[in-house]
Amino acid sequence: MNKNGPVFVVGSPRSGTTLVAQLLSQHSDLFVYNETVFYDYAAGLGRNKSITPAQIKSASEYLINRIEFTVSKEVSKDFGCVIQENEREFIVFEFNKKLDAMSGDITLSMVFDAFMSSAAEIKGATRWGEKTPNHVFHMDEIAADFPDARFIHVIRDPRSFLKSYKFSWSVHGAKNPKSAKKLYHPYVTSRLWKSSVDAFSRSKSRIGGDTCIEVRYEDVVNNTAQVMNELFEFLGEQVSHDINLPGGSNSSFDKNKNKDLDSWEIDVCEYVCRKGIRQYGYQSNKAALTSFISLFRSVLTLPVFAVQAWIIIKRRYKGGLWSYLRKRLV
Repeated sequence: MNKNGPVFVVGSPRSGTTLVAQLLSQHSDLFVYNETVFYDYAAGLGRNKSITPAQIKSASEYLINRIEFTVSKEVSKDFGCVIQENEREFIVFEFNKKLDAMSGDITLSMVFDAFMSSAAEIKGATRWGEKTPNHVFHMDEIAADFPDARFIHVIRDPRSFLKSYKFSWSVHGAKNPKSAKKLYHPYVTSRLWKSSVDAFSRSKSRIGGDTCIEVRYEDVVNNTAQVMNELFEFLGEQVSHDINLPGGSNSSFDKNKNKDLDSWEIDVCEYVCRKGIRQYGYQSNKAALTSFISLFRSVLTLPVFAVQAWIIIKRRYKGGLWSYLRKRLV
């Protein structure tokens, strides 16, 4: 195992991936970047073995623009795993220097590695990581690009995931909260949770179980020291100090603690995610007849949701839209 192999934190969005990235970044030799969404972008370029100068320019501009996005999401200077405004200039300078030094056939992974290495350097880290939840659907491509990569899959109770997805887009720094709310639907959002779990399982079987590990969000919060020791051991890293929960990272629905899902939404979630609920040791209400009634209700609301979601996703996603949806919902 290459001790400096990159680390990818993946899972369903709003499942604690940011928290895990922050905890990992407390290690002096590791910096986990807070979302590039690069492999969704790369899918739109067709993943050629080598890329043209125009594609190199496009990819580098995309990554540099993600710095702006990361800065705009900053909650506080202590939030962790984000790039500060005064660090941007250094990253751009180092990134461009690395690009200028490249010769021969250049690949997207080389451009990505140059950017991530530049971000790690400003943090004084010798190893980089990246946290994009939806990269769970691109693990095969990532493993092909980075054979020494290690993957950490973060799991959260699907009902808590739905609750966070439905209510928590109003937190400070959320990007396009109105659009994000429109992408919530109890059936479709439950399918997203299930699809991400299934995608991880399939990729794990193909790329090798020794490169992958799973942690439950609830265990990270309740048994932080134990879980982090296990993760750093998996990564081949030594820790000489306590790893603590960072302030401001575990407030997913502090502002919504008196809000909850409707009973029919819970029924739909428990039916769609029933296998994963059992697999990861979560409790189920085991609804029977009410599940079918709730599923029928969710079907009735799908057409309106589909129209508004299609418009939002088509505007955001520049790659093949059918490929995007098929990976997440089929």
